[in-house]
Amino acid sequence: MGFKLLGPQILLKQQEKEVEKTTKGGIILTEEKVTEHHIGVVTHLGSAFADDAPVQIGDKVQYNEFGPKPITIQGEEYLLITLEDIYLILED
Repeated sequence: MGFKLLGPQILLKQQEKEVEKTTKGGIILTEEKVTEHHIGVVTHLGSAFADDAPVQIGDKVQYNEFGPKPITIQGEEYLLITLEDIYLILED
């Protein structure tokens, strides 16, 4: 079952990165995933956005920490946000 995002809403997946913990002696303990603060990847755009929207699906963005609302859709965790809460598009 699919879904359609309505209005000027944007869905993000919060960005995660893998980090290694290392002891003072240089022993690598385990790898764990840590979320990068306030950085996400655009996964869906609402129906109010046209093809020339300022953000596109796949863009990596930095957002206001108080802007997004956590939401679960079909067992997946997303952040629901508006364009006003996105500060910038990160480029590689």
